[in-house]
Amino acid sequence: MEPNDSQHGNGMDETIKNGIPSLENLIEEGKNKENTFCNLCSCRILNSGNGILKEVEFRLPDMMKKAKCNEDHTSEEITHVWLVNDMLSFENIGVSKSVNGIKYLTCADCEMGPIGWMDLETNISYLAITRVKHGY
Repeated sequence: MEPNDSQHGNGMDETIKNGIPSLENLIEEGKNKENTFCNLCSCRILNSGNGILKEVEFRLPDMMKKAKCNEDHTSEEITHVWLVNDMLSFENIGVSKSVNGIKYLTCADCEMGPIGWMDLETNISYLAITRVKHGY
C-alpha cells in the first residue's frame, strides 16, 4: 500500500504546522539535514542523511500511547515524510503488528505513535515530518 506520491517540487518554503521549520531548512541534497527525535521523550529516531524527502498523501492515525489505543481513532493527512529504504537505518524505532498491509512506526522507548508507517509489500518506511522533532 504505497501512498500517492510525487517528487517534491514547489512549496519548499512553506511552514509546516505545529512550529516545525520550513522544509527548506530541514533538507540538504534531498535528505534530512538534521537528526530526528521523538516529540515526547526526545529519543533519537533517525540520523541525518538517512531519510529522503518525499511528498505523499496518507492518512495516519492520531498520536497516542500504546496503552490508549482503541478502534475509534481519528487521523491526520500526512503530506511530507522521510522515506527510509532500510529499517536498519533507524536509530530507535518500534513497529506495530500488521494492519491492512502496513505496520505503524512508533518510538521504541516511549511507544508514542504512530510517527510513520512501513509498507509490507516494498519494506519501505515513511517517517512523518510533523510527528518528530528535528535538530539538537
